[in-house]
Amino acid sequence: MSKLSLSKFSELLTKHSYSLISTYCAGDECRFLEVKTPTYQKTFVIYVPEKYKMVVTTDVYRRLCVGKATSIQPHALSYLVDMKGPLLECDLLSISSTTICVYRHNGTTQCYPIGGSIKIDEVEPKEEVEKDEEDPIKKIESDAVRLIEKLDPGAQHDIVVEAKPIQTTEKEITFAEVVANEPPVVVINTAQNVEKVELVFEDNEAEEPVEIAVKQKDTASSKPIDNSLPSTLEDEEISLGIVYVMVDLPTFLRKVETCEEEIVNCYDALDDNEVETRSQKVKEITTLVESATKKLTEELDKIAKEEVSRKGQLIHLTAVLTQLEKLSSKTKDIKYATERPEVERVTRQTKNTIHEFNVATLRLRDRADELLTAYITSLKELLTL
Repeated sequence: MSKLSLSKFSELLTKHSYSLISTYCAGDECRFLEVKTPTYQKTFVIYVPEKYKMVVTTDVYRRLCVGKATSIQPHALSYLVDMKGPLLECDLLSISSTTICVYRHNGTTQCYPIGGSIKIDEVEPKEEVEKDEEDPIKKIESDAVRLIEKLDPGAQHDIVVEAKPIQTTEKEITFAEVVANEPPVVVINTAQNVEKVELVFEDNEAEEPVEIAVKQKDTASSKPIDNSLPSTLEDEEISLGIVYVMVDLPTFLRKVETCEEEIVNCYDALDDNEVETRSQKVKEITTLVESATKKLTEELDKIAKEEVSRKGQLIHLTAVLTQLEKLSSKTKDIKYATERPEVERVTRQTKNTIHEFNVATLRLRDRADELLTAYITSLKELLTL
């Protein structure tokens, strides 16, 4: 087992302009690192394999406990499979209020319960946004420019807002139109120097120090979207959680120069997969509704045919009962007195059968009403979601 220093690794991240946000530890050993990329500030997760022992001895970063790995829940796995899609080749990880679920590209899965935080930075109170004021995004941008010019007047910066106006009319806006309207794009140009840093293992048997160079990246096409983990997620009762790209520690070290670009590309694909998955599920729901309507129609047709059959039988039995009542009056004659018991028996049997058929017809009516009521109630409940 190679012993790796968290402080040395955090220095490596800092030298390459990555930001370490949180650690997820099993005991005092770090298992996951929540990290932000240098330019796009996209959050991703670095997995520390068990062959590396990274002991956390500092409370500088937000630190949470994870339990022993267990099997993943079917619903969480299904969600990750849908998000990954058939083409994306990377490992994914979701962080919910209670669990961390890992889904690797090779198909293996793991689930880690989150046992609470050891240290949580104080959450800044949310500023209430007054209604009918200026666009909050524009206000943030103007505040940022003001602070940069005030605190670092000689710094190079170029904050540009390329907002696409959304034409609003009285027509109904469809789901596809909402997806097509992209949010404002903020382009931030910064200058970065190329630096080198060594990653040093603490034990003698570890690998040779890794020397990696950071290159300046073109940010002209960046679309920064904050996908960081909310600090209050543990209290929000979120079941599916936020999906992150997960990179094994050795892979991150090998690909640090291109890691951010690959991560951003993966997130673009994840966004596309999520939209496609929702679209496919809408189609599936449409098919299910059509199938349910078809099944309901078939069941009501069966009930209607059974009712027609019962009514025909009742008409026939009513006619038989009328004849039996006539025969019953004839048995009062001494000549037919010996037939009276048989006539009375058949009459009772006919009346009982008519009663049973009437009850069966009423049950058919109840069945039809139950089906219709169940469908209507279910659909109304769905419309309230």
